Amino acid sequence: MAAVAQTYAQTLRKTNDVAKIKETRLRADIASGEHKLFVSIKAPDCPIQAAADATITSGNTETRAELNRGIAEALINITSRGDQAIRQLNVCVDQYETMRNAK
Repeated sequence: MAAVAQTYAQTLRKTNDVAKIKETRLRADIASGEHKLFVSIKAPDCPIQAAADATITSGNTETRAELNRGIAEALINITSRGDQAIRQLNVCVDQYETMRNAK
């Protein structure tokens, strides 16, 4: 039983290490401006109508707003804690199933 727990602890540690590397890279990219986070927003109603034959120059017609770096960092914090909790619970479930099936 102790060996099973040790194996799952090592697996969780490795998984957390990989996730931490990705998180650190994302934080650095956000801080440097290399990556930016956007959210969809509802565009205000515009009283001026575009011409019927007007063409859109880019393929992206979604109205978006860029999140400032502080908000992006807060979202990364929230999702990081949530991901870590999910990883821990998944290991717990896996360990339980292993122990249950061993009997």
